[in-house]
Amino acid sequence: MDPINWARTQCLLYENNSYVKVLACQLLALPAPEMFYRFCGRIITRVQMVGIVASQQIKADRTEYLLDDGTGEIPFVWWHTENIPCQLGDLVHIYGRLKRSWQDQIEITLVKAVRLNDPNTEMIHWMQCQLLLKEEYSNEARILPTNCPQTHDKSPVHEYCRRVFLGQKLNSIVGIHPTDELLIKIIDHFTQHDVGVGCQFQQVVNDLSHLVQDPSSRIRQFRKVFTTLRNIGLLYLKETYESIVNTNEDDDIYCIHLYSDTIWPLIQKHLLLHQSISVDQVPTFIVSHLTCRHLPLHWIHQGIEQSVTSKTLIHTHDQLSLPIN
Repeated sequence: MDPINWARTQCLLYENNSYVKVLACQLLALPAPEMFYRFCGRIITRVQMVGIVASQQIKADRTEYLLDDGTGEIPFVWWHTENIPCQLGDLVHIYGRLKRSWQDQIEITLVKAVRLNDPNTEMIHWMQCQLLLKEEYSNEARILPTNCPQTHDKSPVHEYCRRVFLGQKLNSIVGIHPTDELLIKIIDHFTQHDVGVGCQFQQVVNDLSHLVQDPSSRIRQFRKVFTTLRNIGLLYLKETYESIVNTNEDDDIYCIHLYSDTIWPLIQKHLLLHQSISVDQVPTFIVSHLTCRHLPLHWIHQGIEQSVTSKTLIHTHDQLSLPIN
């Protein structure tokens, strides 16, 4: 979901990822989207629901379900052939991603289903949804204007990360401290691997263990650097089913943001479908993707400026489009 629009909403977090509590009747009332579903004016991509499994059909590559929460029925799909998460008649709490089915109807791609024993859980979920609708969802979305003045961190580390993201030369950065060597080596490690595949935390520690001589503090120092890079916006945690249900942080997989590899394909895909987009809308569109929620907006603007300068984007009357070949 859009991290800017949902930042204030409470009672939504599930293991560091926001799944909006909703009822079936609320989802069924959502208008068909051009790109994203919107609930009370906010982009919504992930939800959590409680209800009874009213239907189950096992296919060759998936299991199709129907969830009945008393207000309506919503289809959800488990795209695996093993570890069937629930059975017909189960009371379940499901977490999943919204998508449009091949029949052009709303559908949930299941991430996790928790079987429940207490029937009161369903009533509690209804009450929470109504309370959130009244006190949070119905409030005006607090969207950060993309053209507002921003305070850009000018520290050498942030400048280094910005240049890595934009694919610019890394020399002549004044002020890089010797204590930042581990951070720079970790960044180099990521740029030498497949951007989309990423690197497992423990594997990075193993590959670069020689940089931290003290074994007792090694994991702590690596975690500190990873946290710094995530807060800056250069690294993001790759979300997989395993990363959500697995509590072992050493197995987490991280990926690096490079404008040419992660942001430009999103812009290009959008323009191929919609021909143009307003310059001011691009940052909001980009950060609506879960993996991009920590990206500094001025990095995105500077990446767009590079694309315009290189003529891979055409800027006309505040609109961006692809060049006509």
